[in-house]
Amino acid sequence: MKITILAFYDRISLFHSLKPFLFSRHRRDFDFTNDAEYCLSRDRNRVLFMDRWFLKPDHVDMELLKRLRDKYQTIFFFNGNAGGGILRPEVLPYVDLFFNKSLFKDKSFFFIDM
Repeated sequence: MKITILAFYDRISLFHSLKPFLFSRHRRDFDFTNDAEYCLSRDRNRVLFMDRWFLKPDHVDMELLKRLRDKYQTIFFFNGNAGGGILRPEVLPYVDLFFNKSLFKDKSFFFIDM
């Protein structure tokens, strides 16, 4: 099974996040793109890994996210920012796993009473 990696290529630090994919012995199992329209119209993979997406402009394109959710069997979202907060929490209902590069030392900051 191949995995599509949809990444926002805005800075060199992205490649630190992508290094495990780029230099893996399984490199051929990954397709890389920065084009969401490619994902929606031509990609044949069923798994999507999103890295640094929805950073610029500074909001989540909910329509795009819903269309991606309809297309892919599994979506992973990776927040590669240095901060420990949950960037783009509105994606949570639409992704299967959310990864954060940094965490607060006190993990209770990640839980809210509802």
